[in-house]
Amino acid sequence: MKKNHDFSWLFSTPVIILAFIFFWPIGVFLVVKRISDKPAKTIPTGKTQGVFGSIFITIALVGIFMGIYDGFDAEDIKMILLFGVIGWYLQFVSKQLKKESHRFRQNLYVMTDSHVYNVQQLASITGQSHNTVKDDLQKMIKNGYLKNAYIDKRTDSIVLPNDFSAPPYPYAPPIQEDTSREKTGRVVVCPSCGAKNIVYDKIIECEYCDTPLQ
Repeated sequence: MKKNHDFSWLFSTPVIILAFIFFWPIGVFLVVKRISDKPAKTIPTGKTQGVFGSIFITIALVGIFMGIYDGFDAEDIKMILLFGVIGWYLQFVSKQLKKESHRFRQNLYVMTDSHVYNVQQLASITGQSHNTVKDDLQKMIKNGYLKNAYIDKRTDSIVLPNDFSAPPYPYAPPIQEDTSREKTGRVVVCPSCGAKNIVYDKIIECEYCDTPLQ
């Protein structure tokens, strides 16, 4: 039977079971880490990691309060530090996944709504750097969110299959424009390349493909 994902031996089922038997907090940590690293059918938002992180931090805080009243010994301090560190790490992972999820959904929104596939144009529209967008697209392809897609190095664009259809992920809301500039300009989508331009005059050319804009 073919495995869907190759895990390190540290996150294998036997190791996780042994961790639960001998020291369950490590077992919980390994399970959450394995879930984080496994490609999912839907774009992960970090909620699972956030919940477990909050639980671990709460246990650490309870241990601190109990120690204040009853006193601390070496074993108590070790447990508090362990739960606190694991909880902090899971909260950190949760925040990173939440940011990554938002970027993924923005890329999907722009590609399916505006039909923009050039990496540099995607970066300009989403407000991310070129390298960030490119790395995100490669990760989306690897995790199966953009099936059978690839990045053409010659054109610096993502190529989607002809039968590509947007996956049923909740898209990021429309990208917020710079309100300080909207007071004197307006956003116009180029009819040729789909890039967003801020227009201050009646007629201007697209900054990306030189198409006249009204």
